[in-house]
Amino acid sequence: MHNHIGNLQHQQKGSVLIIGMVILLVITFIGISSISSSKLELKMSNNDRHRQLGFQAAEAALKEGEQVANSTDARTLANDTCAGGYCTSRGYYINRNQQARNKATSAGFCTGDFTPERWETGCGGTSLEVWTTNGRSIEYTGTAIPGVAVTARYIIEYLDDVDCSGSPIGPPYDCQLFRITALGYGGTPTSPVMLQSIFSKG
Repeated sequence: MHNHIGNLQHQQKGSVLIIGMVILLVITFIGISSISSSKLELKMSNNDRHRQLGFQAAEAALKEGEQVANSTDARTLANDTCAGGYCTSRGYYINRNQQARNKATSAGFCTGDFTPERWETGCGGTSLEVWTTNGRSIEYTGTAIPGVAVTARYIIEYLDDVDCSGSPIGPPYDCQLFRITALGYGGTPTSPVMLQSIFSKG
């Protein structure tokens, strides 16, 4: 009788040990999962912060570009090499004959017929590299945005002379149309944000 009770107590102690080990293992897995989830949420939060910061930087540069286009004779400064950050458009408004071929040609094929936009890079992109070549884009000079890794830049493209709203249809066209392209960054150089606006002056 005593031996039977002793064996039962010994078995119960063994079961408690196994159950305790299983519970400890489950708690460990839960802890590891929580840490991984926290790290992921932290990365997502940082990425969102960088994106918001880059957006603010690009937007500030975009507004400055519009002010510069409005206060200078940007049309006469526009040129095909984006000297000083003033460009002629390579899109619809200036090169209408080329535009039809652009639409029918993928940039991925890198054919001679493809006329890239100024802000594009890589295969099918412009060889000007307006964002990395000195003098081909304009550096933002307004109120500093704390935390950005790279100062925002912008280019001003002259598109065409157009009719202002409310003016008689047809020439003389009394408004100038510009496309402003701005490139801003968040807290790292790998967090670029690009914005564009069409600006009418006149």
